[in-house]
Amino acid sequence: MMRLSNPSRERLKRLEGFRSKAYIPVPGDVPTIGYGFTHGVKMGDTMTREEADARLIEELRPYEMAVWQACTNEPNQNEFDAMTSL
Repeated sequence: MMRLSNPSRERLKRLEGFRSKAYIPVPGDVPTIGYGFTHGVKMGDTMTREEADARLIEELRPYEMAVWQACTNEPNQNEFDAMTSL
């Protein structure tokens, strides 16, 4: 199975932005932290950039697997990165 490339993961991190403290992005939304993580996040939570980097790799796995399993032809890395990033 392919994984999102480092350059694409770095691009995703730049697009999402990093927040070390849990916050509410818009009124009525759920608490968010790191690079946009919401699962299990409570107001008052904090996260280091290193913790966020590790969590991002873990949270990308189901998306990477879904893209890989949906492909009928093996994609090249650029194609895989684009599909996973969407």
